[in-house]
Amino acid sequence: MDFQTLEIWLAGQSHKKAKACQRQGVIGSVLCPIVLLLTWGMIFGILELFSRRHDWEGNTILLLVASFMVLPLLFLGNWLISLGKLYEEHFIEGSFSGPAGRYSVGGRLAILLLIAWILFTGPQIFQWARKGFREARKWREQDTHGCAAVIWVLATRHKRVPIEEVERELPWVNLDVLFPQLMRIPGFLHLPGPPEGFGLNDTIRAAIRTGGDLGEEPVKVQLS
Repeated sequence: MDFQTLEIWLAGQSHKKAKACQRQGVIGSVLCPIVLLLTWGMIFGILELFSRRHDWEGNTILLLVASFMVLPLLFLGNWLISLGKLYEEHFIEGSFSGPAGRYSVGGRLAILLLIAWILFTGPQIFQWARKGFREARKWREQDTHGCAAVIWVLATRHKRVPIEEVERELPWVNLDVLFPQLMRIPGFLHLPGPPEGFGLNDTIRAAIRTGGDLGEEPVKVQLS
């Protein structure tokens, strides 16, 4: 594959990535209001159940307003903490086979975290959709010509290429600007020194040879 063909191929791959990310954003934008509506209903049900158990006279309008006011707090909480990491640490990796006391505490904590995870689903879908739109914009704004030039230099070699050599081969390329864009390309490798350099894994090399699609994630290989 010559350079011009590689550049056209990379432009096509970037366009596909942008469309996929845009699709993610659209799907999230559709799902988010639905999930938030269900969450609102769930919060209302919890508040109503709580008020009945404590023999409080339920005021439906007040409960609806209170449950609606919880939604912004969910977005704030989702922004302040990493719920997914907390859920994975305490629920998935929690102790359910230890002594009886530990089992009881772990079970209650797991239930509370599961409820919290359900409540935070709406804000997380919102973040997922926002990330999709953001990534789609980055793929569309990619400097395809510069990225293709760097990949072309790496594709012509079957080993690590020091950064200094890339800069000598392509003096017009600003690697400081291109580096984040290159790191988004599946199969592009940043190899620590000495000497610090770049490389391509076998997956992207095969895609370049055949004109196939890039994988979703780079395969980590050791290059000499």
